[in-house]
Amino acid sequence: MNASKIEVTKKVFFFKGKIAVLELCDVWLKWMMNNAFGTKDLYGYYKDMSFDKRRKLMSFWNNKFLSKEYLKDEEKLNFVFEIVYAKMKNAVYLLLDLDDSTYSMSDIDEAKDKMLSKKENKIDYYYMKEMYGDFSNVNNNKMERWNMHTLSNVGIPTYRICLIKASNGSSDMLSIVMEIYEEKGKEYNWDILSKYISYVKRREIYNGIIR
Repeated sequence: MNASKIEVTKKVFFFKGKIAVLELCDVWLKWMMNNAFGTKDLYGYYKDMSFDKRRKLMSFWNNKFLSKEYLKDEEKLNFVFEIVYAKMKNAVYLLLDLDDSTYSMSDIDEAKDKMLSKKENKIDYYYMKEMYGDFSNVNNNKMERWNMHTLSNVGIPTYRICLIKASNGSSDMLSIVMEIYEEKGKEYNWDILSKYISYVKRREIYNGIIR
């Protein structure tokens, strides 16, 4: 479906290729950080703080995020990583059998298009630039391989959808991401994904989980 307040029409979102899995995770982790420590306070990090303290810390977040200082804040990283870990353990990936009539590589990313149309608002533009990462081109409005979508109002029939499993038979999202990272991700310079992978490994070693 269309993303609320971002996409105008209904679409099915997907990614293309294994590296795109990791690119999307890198973006998603940054998006989660903003949901946690920006004005949304989506996970209750500020819930026990006074209004003035919450407002002050939220106002600091812009500079912290845009300067990449947030990547050094172990407390905040671990707070979000634990939330993401739980989500990934309970999510799956689906394989979509698509053809060229279903999507177009030249289609527009409506979120990018919206930001580029307001490029004079430098905060919004630089937020998008940091969020999308160096593997994205934020200076055009075309969709990226990690954030693709079907043509407007085009769905996918169930017979073209199947469950993806890791080589060990696990179907949870975390197992698949970890496997792809070990296979293809180590050579890339991720903003936050490598820190998350290290967190997962430490957490699972502590809990006696062997992959």
